Amino acid sequence: MSYKVWILPQYIMKKLVTFFLAGIVFIFIWHKTLLYFEQKANVEKGGFSSIEEMNVLHRLGYASRTEYDEEMASIAESERIDGQERFQEAEKRQADEQRMADAGQALQDR
Repeated sequence: MSYKVWILPQYIMKKLVTFFLAGIVFIFIWHKTLLYFEQKANVEKGGFSSIEEMNVLHRLGYASRTEYDEEMASIAESERIDGQERFQEAEKRQADEQRMADAGQALQDR
């Protein structure tokens, strides 16, 4: 009793392997294309100007461009207010120093 192992002819095997490899390449290209269009849609939805900008701002923790712009405006406003407060403190300190100098001069004039 001998068993025959049925093997496909070589030309059919070549075609199957070629078809299999072409399928893998097609699936890879299809996957990359879908990822690209998904990222492009997210860029447009988030208000970013490019995919790279979106990736950088996402790494920094911002969900959209408007969120980033709002935080930058908030930081600029707080810096402006801090600058005004420092200016007012400097003016007050200068006025106090002037008053002290005037008072010292008045004491010397007596």
